Amino acid sequence: MPSTNAFAADFTYVSFRGDVDPWRLGSIGLARSTPVGSLVGRLNWANRFAKSGTQLEADVYPRINDRMYAYLNAGYSASSIFPAWRFGGELFSTLPDAWEASLGFRQLLAGDSLHRGRRQVRWQLLDFPAPVRALQAIRRVGFRRAHDAKVFRGR
Repeated sequence: MPSTNAFAADFTYVSFRGDVDPWRLGSIGLARSTPVGSLVGRLNWANRFAKSGTQLEADVYPRINDRMYAYLNAGYSASSIFPAWRFGGELFSTLPDAWEASLGFRQLLAGDSLHRGRRQVRWQLLDFPAPVRALQAIRRVGFRRAHDAKVFRGR
């Protein structure tokens, strides 16, 4: 399998009920698919709580065998609206009938450390994933509306 490159851009606008300013989140990234897995570099930008900041992130998706692959993530930001460091890892296994299972973790390091476990089972139909996720949430926020736009370009 030859290596391929892709570019992605994303912008999200989220408004909340009550007296909370909207959030603006954007990112640009480059991805490279290789015979042993994929590499992604991303620059994230956000405006939240009347502050703006940036974050650098890297994702690696190494193939373990025909039925398993992993996800590894690391990120850094000097901005107060992002965690100083973020780390994550997840192991994915394909199951019969287009099902996939995974188990992973996320850790955000900013002031008080935040740990987040992740378990997922998902079913995929025609290359469009429809995840059913069980996530440990810290708190719920009442969303009024969110707009999301993504652009992917690859060869």
